[in-house]
Amino acid sequence: SMKGFWRLLSRTTLKQTAVEDMMTKLDEYDHALKGAHKEYSWMLEKYNTSAALLHSYATFCDSVLNDELLCMKKRVQAQAMESGNEDVMDDDKSAAGGDAQSAGGGSG
Repeated sequence: SMKGFWRLLSRTTLKQTAVEDMMTKLDEYDHALKGAHKEYSWMLEKYNTSAALLHSYATFCDSVLNDELLCMKKRVQAQAMESGNEDVMDDDKSAAGGDAQSAGGGSG
């Protein structure tokens, strides 16, 4: 979706239909992003002991959301989970739902 958006934007001459296509691509991207957040939130709640899932979510935060801080936080939590460090894992329980929701944006 974003690849199509940038492909359209790279054209030297933009027509009205191209601009509309770009807006459609952005809407599709936004819809997909919200869907991914919803699914990750559900999975993180249901499988809250899965270090592999936290690693996957961290990669999502880094590569899709460009949120390096949240990515690093989730990676640290996943590593703590793997090593059995309860202090770091407990610290996340108060913010577990908030991170996934806040990164997706507030506009609906």
